[in-house]
Amino acid sequence: MYPTNESSKRLCDFLHAILISLNITIKILAKNLLVPILIFFSSIFFYGFIVPDKAIESSTAITGKTNQMAFSSGNTQGSGENQMGLGMLSPKFNEFSTIYFYGFPNLQKSIIEHLPIDSLVFTRNDLGFKISYAPPWFVPATLKMDYDVLFMKIVSVHQDFVEVVGNETNGKTVWVGKSQNELIYWPDFLLSVSSVEQLDPKENTIRVKPLAHAGLVTAKYVFLKPINIKSQWIQVELLDQNFKSQGIGWLKWNDGGKMLIRYSLFS
Repeated sequence: MYPTNESSKRLCDFLHAILISLNITIKILAKNLLVPILIFFSSIFFYGFIVPDKAIESSTAITGKTNQMAFSSGNTQGSGENQMGLGMLSPKFNEFSTIYFYGFPNLQKSIIEHLPIDSLVFTRNDLGFKISYAPPWFVPATLKMDYDVLFMKIVSVHQDFVEVVGNETNGKTVWVGKSQNELIYWPDFLLSVSSVEQLDPKENTIRVKPLAHAGLVTAKYVFLKPINIKSQWIQVELLDQNFKSQGIGWLKWNDGGKMLIRYSLFS
């Protein structure tokens, strides 16, 4: 239950300040996995006394393993749905060493009025960034930290919060702070990848124009490089095994909120 009198409100503000100070101190002293675990349990402790029961129920911990794949499709949600969402979110771990997760935020309140339920903790070494702590349920769409790549699928966007798929195995969603993360909507994301390919090449053929009745492109190719997006269509350059152009064409990349292609981030 939320506090109902002034003294309770002051107590909540005091506990919130203590938690923030504790997190800052722990981040400075952190050198092993024990510290992120303490962050987790301290967050759960304060969270359980301050937010409604509905929030705790919606943020129940789930299990899963980290996805190390760098080749993915937009419909990898393990719950049986293949909704594409709005795009991808990438944490700004070069600016923020800790990215906080929220369970069921009150979207009428600012982010500073909420307490996190868990976090991602990043550390930097000679080779780049690594994750020193992640929740046991964390299974993002793409995780390849040797390339400094971490993507979570965007479900919804608020002024202060972004809802993302935190576990691609079962479709569990969580919320993160908007300012701590970079939002990359599908057109920009797809234009940044190395190549794409159809999930069903027989049904989703390459055409000379972005029209369902347009003529087919018959040139042989090995790779499809995205070069332009127009509504549900993506223009691609057809490349051979030596990456020489064999022409251009159009294919559908989504239909009815479902992804029709998969993408490769790296060559």
